[in-house]
Amino acid sequence: MAVSVAMRFHLVAGSGMLSISIGLNALSTHDACTAAFLALAAIIGFLLSSIRTLHRISWLAWLGLVCILSSIFVVTIAPRHFTWALMVCQGAVTAVYIAIGCMVYYFCGPYVATPALGSAGVTVKKIAYVLALPGLIAAITLVIHFVAKYTIVRILRGCKHLASNSAIHWGTWLSCTLGTTIIAFLIVSGIPVFGGLVSLIGALLGTLLSFQPMGCMWLYDKWTEGRRNPSLRWALMETFLMIGDTYGSVVGIIDSYKASGGSVPWSCADNSNSV
Repeated sequence: MAVSVAMRFHLVAGSGMLSISIGLNALSTHDACTAAFLALAAIIGFLLSSIRTLHRISWLAWLGLVCILSSIFVVTIAPRHFTWALMVCQGAVTAVYIAIGCMVYYFCGPYVATPALGSAGVTVKKIAYVLALPGLIAAITLVIHFVAKYTIVRILRGCKHLASNSAIHWGTWLSCTLGTTIIAFLIVSGIPVFGGLVSLIGALLGTLLSFQPMGCMWLYDKWTEGRRNPSLRWALMETFLMIGDTYGSVVGIIDSYKASGGSVPWSCADNSNSV
């Protein structure tokens, strides 16, 4: 499970880098190679995520909150409030998704871009990316930091260097942040299709982390038959869903490569539809 979380965050960091490159291409009207913008995003993510303690970069989370979207936090202070908190949180998130989706498709129709910030005119698109870039930088910073922190704790667990300022600690820490950044950069350079990459993250790892474990546990606890006679059929159903969705995402990425003017791995071509 921990490996799946780390894999997902690598992909999320890569999608954040891709979003930053799209934003920089839009702001500069493709004034430089897209690969250079991706490298710049990776360097920024590496430098900021290498700050060792989260409290020193916690302001990035607040910045990202303001710049990307106002999120709703519901704090569960007791078990009896869980159902209410879950309903409010999920209801609010669902309402926001529906409202934004309907509004974007109503005004843009079949011309919706990915990311959706590129759906408006040139001027509005640039303004949108100016506002979004700090949040995107915050996102990749926190994601890379999380994966690197998990990795260093696993490597130096039980060792005196884990909480020290020794050369071994710093060397290990910087290797973790650099390694995470490089992996994310390589992934997004090989799959420079924003919509396809996000779909792949959700299909392959979102299903694995969200549906399979929690769904199976809920069914086991709530269904009398499942509790008396445990069965693998529920896990197999979720696995089928994961495989089918992943296959569809991969096919979509391949089709994007084949399409005229589509995305190409390791390319300098504009990915923001600015030129």
